[in-house]
Amino acid sequence: EGPKFQTTCPVKGGNPRRDFFADQDGLRVYFCSATCSQDFGKDTGKYIGKLKEQGVTVAKVQTTCPITGNAIKKSTYVDIAGLRIYLCSTGCADVFKKNPRKHAEKQMMEGVAFDSSPHDAHSAGGHEGHNH
Repeated sequence: EGPKFQTTCPVKGGNPRRDFFADQDGLRVYFCSATCSQDFGKDTGKYIGKLKEQGVTVAKVQTTCPITGNAIKKSTYVDIAGLRIYLCSTGCADVFKKNPRKHAEKQMMEGVAFDSSPHDAHSAGGHEGHNH
């Protein structure tokens, strides 16, 4: 059986949003608002415990390459479907691009939460200064 993904904010019970989250001890928790994110910081253990009691698989921050299982390099990534998937090498990036869904789904089924692609959020990384 696969993971039970977070469907409610652990603080106020609203719909969690990808742009409101906190990373704690390798886990990623999503919230319905910035206020809830701040409240979470006051008692992280309480809210993570609440999610686990509900049977939720608390998302994990991506630390390993979906191809090799080696440690990721933040400088090597592929942006796909609004997500940024980090890899350990450009060779793995090439392999990933051949079947991205298969490789991303494997980690997602292990509870890994990928970062949002900067195209969906405010970002640096050489993208500033030109207009869309």
